[in-house]
Amino acid sequence: MRRRTVVVVALAAAGLVSGCSGGGESGAGDGGIGSEPIESSMLGCVAPERPPSPFAYRLETLIEGLDLERPTVARPDPVEPGRWWALEQAGRLVTFTETDPSIRVLLDISDRIVVHPNFEIGALGFAFHPGFPEDPRVYLTFTAHPETPETVATFYLSAFRVDADLARIAPESEAVLLRVALPTEFHHAGTLEFDPTGMLLVSLGDGGVPENGQDRTTLLGSLLRIDVDGPRPYGIPSDNPFSSEVGARPEIYASGLRNMWKFSVDHATDRIFGGDVGGGRREEVDRIDAGRDYGWPTWEGTICLGEPCDDGSVPPLADYGHGVGRAVVGGYVYRGRELSALDGKLLYGDWRSAKIWAVDPDDSGSEPDLLLEEGESMSSFAEDGEGEVYVVTRLGGDNLRRIVANPQSDGDALPDRLSRTGCFDVDRPTEPADHLLPYEVNLPLWSDGLEKDRWLSLPPEGQIRVNPDGDWDLPVGSVLVKSFRSSGRLVETRLFMRHPDGVWAGYTYEWEDDETEAWLRRGSRQVELGDLLWTLPTRADCLGCHTKAAGRTLGLETAQLDRGVVNPETAGEISQITLWKQLGLFEDPTAPGLETGDPLRALDDREAATATRARDYLHVNCSGCHRPDGSGLSSMDLRRATPGSEMGLCNREPQIEVEGFEGMSLLTPGVPQQSILWRRMTKTGARRMPPLGSAIPDLGAIPIVRFWIMGMDGCDER
Repeated sequence: MRRRTVVVVALAAAGLVSGCSGGGESGAGDGGIGSEPIESSMLGCVAPERPPSPFAYRLETLIEGLDLERPTVARPDPVEPGRWWALEQAGRLVTFTETDPSIRVLLDISDRIVVHPNFEIGALGFAFHPGFPEDPRVYLTFTAHPETPETVATFYLSAFRVDADLARIAPESEAVLLRVALPTEFHHAGTLEFDPTGMLLVSLGDGGVPENGQDRTTLLGSLLRIDVDGPRPYGIPSDNPFSSEVGARPEIYASGLRNMWKFSVDHATDRIFGGDVGGGRREEVDRIDAGRDYGWPTWEGTICLGEPCDDGSVPPLADYGHGVGRAVVGGYVYRGRELSALDGKLLYGDWRSAKIWAVDPDDSGSEPDLLLEEGESMSSFAEDGEGEVYVVTRLGGDNLRRIVANPQSDGDALPDRLSRTGCFDVDRPTEPADHLLPYEVNLPLWSDGLEKDRWLSLPPEGQIRVNPDGDWDLPVGSVLVKSFRSSGRLVETRLFMRHPDGVWAGYTYEWEDDETEAWLRRGSRQVELGDLLWTLPTRADCLGCHTKAAGRTLGLETAQLDRGVVNPETAGEISQITLWKQLGLFEDPTAPGLETGDPLRALDDREAATATRARDYLHVNCSGCHRPDGSGLSSMDLRRATPGSEMGLCNREPQIEVEGFEGMSLLTPGVPQQSILWRRMTKTGARRMPPLGSAIPDLGAIPIVRFWIMGMDGCDER
């Protein structure tokens, strides 16, 4: 197989970092972090302490070491201050305290749960009875095994009783209030809240069938309101808006909802606010009033999808497009004491981008304020008894984080000039420092045709740990450096750092036209590169692709780096991994994950099968999000090692309906024109994939993926 080669300079095993200081004066470049002189906190291109956030708010971990398994809800204990309850997606209801992260399981119904880590399916919501603990009932919504072969699951609303000492919930105490057959794996919502009159509010998504949003003969696509203290299994409140409408389900309080994953009741005004997850275009935040229609599927946010557009439905309080986020998470009206500037503002966020906004709940024309962006996918918000608001994160521990003020620090920050980072020569900023290790990958991520150069810097004594699956885990202090060129001219250089607290973060330096310096950017910006409009990412954008599920460092894996390079000692070819072993870069050079011989194949590698090249391309460009616990809004697992039958792709309906792709499967064997996967690769704008990091189709990949699909006879093929 023909391989590209890269010359590797001779490096001492311990000489990947230098002792030179990167200090210097700051300038006033566009997007720089300041205009006052600062001293660099970076020494020899080693990741420093995380710089201050440019936002006025941040997230503060409430309980160090708390490690919940994909939590969907968290609530403070109504009896014991400092104790919390949380519901995990797989079916456990657990409790813990703010002083002890150890988890005590109260209820485990995981044997009944239908769950997928990428879906709103599983254990979805829970709430305490308003009379708790005198009335010891807690209410859960969850998806259980289907009761008929025509459905994928059954939505349950059930009451369980806590025992006398509040230490256990017996599964046999269950009283089923409601069962709803679910036609697809998508859009189940499931949030539970009691309103001020003691009625239980239950959100139900459209079940993946958009027409349900306008059909009041079904409970799907609605917010329900029921009386759990009425006749069994529940009563219908007399003031429900459709209780006397012929043919309508009397439980319905509001309709026209796609998937109101999270909503809340403002205890100061008794008003209901929810985030309705959109399809392919808009995410919306709504104030929910009795008897109102919120437009789905005629409306998606402020976009009319079909006639009649003057249908009397309620416009959203706020909405945003998929260039900003991907799935809205409804939050709370802030009623705490600590953040006075947010008093009375509705807080909401986005599941994928982890951005959090505040908007005036009384003014649908007001512009939301972006409060923070943390880069961790959230599943919900939580509120304590004092009105303080928290974020519940899905993955990776420390799952409960409080929104707090972020005082602007006068301490060390990242240098605003690239030449002051220690990663590049101070006098020749385009030249990497001698101690940086250049490397190449077998199959680069598509970046609109821009050329890329890559380097690695490890801290003193730092070594790489290799996981069994071949992913590489870099030590604290590591820096990955990538420069982007267009027609040979430097456009930007990105530093991806693992800070001393173990957290990865990305930073972009934008080059001046004459390439004399690159300046640190705070936010996103679009630059014209001939006919291409190239987007410089925000810090949160970096983590949108470098997901926690993918191990953050996408290119640092054995299959990517298993390639030939020029041996600096002999000028002959040597395995890049063998060379790095000789340099002493690995904790365990015999680790099973370092076994070579199965490299990723380039698109133009004609010695590799078409299926191999297509699957490898999807692995590199798509599997960062589309894998278990990834941030992709679908069931797909596009890692190269996943068997074809387990990819969640073949003959599967999409979770998000996108205009122009109606009636298509994600992948239809033999028919690329009926395969959304391939069709979206050919598009531009909001309909193309991936949604971040590129704007134009990869003309080299499109025919490879097309021929792969054309050659498929069934779903079991690789």
